[in-house]
Amino acid sequence: MLKQELSTPPRRQLRVTVEDDAGTMCVLRFLTFYASQQQAMAVGARLRVRGELRMGLWGREMVHPVCRSPHTPLPKVLTPVYPTSAGLPQAWLRQAIAHALRRVLGDPASATQRLRDTLPTSVWSQKPPQYLMPL
Repeated sequence: MLKQELSTPPRRQLRVTVEDDAGTMCVLRFLTFYASQQQAMAVGARLRVRGELRMGLWGREMVHPVCRSPHTPLPKVLTPVYPTSAGLPQAWLRQAIAHALRRVLGDPASATQRLRDTLPTSVWSQKPPQYLMPL
């Protein structure tokens, strides 16, 4: 965290300027926040931030990003995010795709071998089985 600003007129908001390891700066904007969040984003603190990056009034900005401690362990598997439209939640899509894979691949014991037979070697070598999301 490089800088923290609390502005009041016309609407109270917290703006925090951050910089990544490559030196790229970004402003995090919070329109609603708690004092604990403000304390966690003190100048000099490190956070893991995730959100939609866009160009705003202060350059690159994220509005209400998800902030975590850098000491929080990362998930063991990657959760795929599929393009969707309004009214079609990600959880439903993941469940439907997992169900379709179970129908196509059969029992989980033979699924790994079937994937090896189906996917090209170049793809299979990039995604070892331990990183595939469990069905």
